[in-house]
Amino acid sequence: MKGVQFHLEFANTYKRRKGEHSGTVVAIFTDPNSKWWDTRVNEMMVSAIGAVYDYPNSPVAGTTASMGYIRTRTKRISEAKAREIHPLLIRYLEQ
Repeated sequence: MKGVQFHLEFANTYKRRKGEHSGTVVAIFTDPNSKWWDTRVNEMMVSAIGAVYDYPNSPVAGTTASMGYIRTRTKRISEAKAREIHPLLIRYLEQ
């Protein structure tokens, strides 16, 4: 998907180092012309779609995420891997 980055979420930085992800993906929007872009977001926050609950393939909703959270608690992954890990997120984005 154009203008979207997928990031695998981890419960904490220790689990991130160990590679134990939470089974959820956050999609952040990099294109200001996207229908998902929020003009209230500044350089420290990004528009995103993320998991509502803390379990694998959780339902999703629109949100914002701090860049600090993205840097410390997520790891960028490919769209193909995001489709495997969090199909509900992809289905939401394709609507």
